[in-house]
Amino acid sequence: MADKIVVTGCQGMLGRAVVSLFSLTSTEHEIISLTHADMDISNDQQVLQVLGKIKPQVIINCAAYTDVDGAEEEKHLALAVNARGVRNLALAAAEHQMFICHFSTDYIFDGKRKEPYREWEQPWPLNYYGMSKQGGEEMLASLWDGYVLIRTGWLYGPGGKNFVDTVRNKLEAGETLRVVDDQFGAPTYVGDLAATAIALVELRARGKFHYTNDAGNGVSWYEVAREIASISGYDPELITPIKTADIEQEAERPAHSVLGLQKIKELLPSMIRSWKEALRSYLGQK
Repeated sequence: MADKIVVTGCQGMLGRAVVSLFSLTSTEHEIISLTHADMDISNDQQVLQVLGKIKPQVIINCAAYTDVDGAEEEKHLALAVNARGVRNLALAAAEHQMFICHFSTDYIFDGKRKEPYREWEQPWPLNYYGMSKQGGEEMLASLWDGYVLIRTGWLYGPGGKNFVDTVRNKLEAGETLRVVDDQFGAPTYVGDLAATAIALVELRARGKFHYTNDAGNGVSWYEVAREIASISGYDPELITPIKTADIEQEAERPAHSVLGLQKIKELLPSMIRSWKEALRSYLGQK
């Protein structure tokens, strides 16, 4: 069935990946890409007006405030986009019967446990970014049931600042790196996330799903950096492990924010690949 699909935040890393993938794989859907200038999701009247005029069947919301440290200073802005913005989309969706695909984060969990977090477990964010994303989740769930929510983490890919490109660029410049070895998660290639989101939309899957590249019980930033070096032909010994306590950051990070993938593996097993395979694929394109 052909849909009219609005993609918000189309200039960000995830938004670009979603729009690009649609252009490569689908000719039946009508894709409408909206920038912040086209529709500020934190403006309730603008959201109702723009979406009421377009009347899409689906909204894929890639608009978000993603600066984890910046959110500690710009609490109002993080909340306006990540919580109130989702509220505005949910209200418009409920009024016009639109299906929403929305994205959240592993940082809604406190990282105190060593096992991967499942979809139903209680959020307990340590920083304001996580709090604002949790607020968006709660707004969506309370206002409209026609949605799929995808939690993810440690995104990298073209079109946005990310850890993988930063490490690769520093290695190319001949710099040595100090990387924390006591924060564990799962790197996620944005192209894989976009493909999974589109598949869930096509299925009209509802509820919460976790999606990352598969890292088992998690890998550290240090392990990821060494793998980047190895794939790129640099000496992994250029990278020195340090502890989180050794660096200054505005926001506290969860130590073990690994997401359990059982639910998505059961529904879409072909969409899962290992973090090393995804990383090799991405770096091989550069």
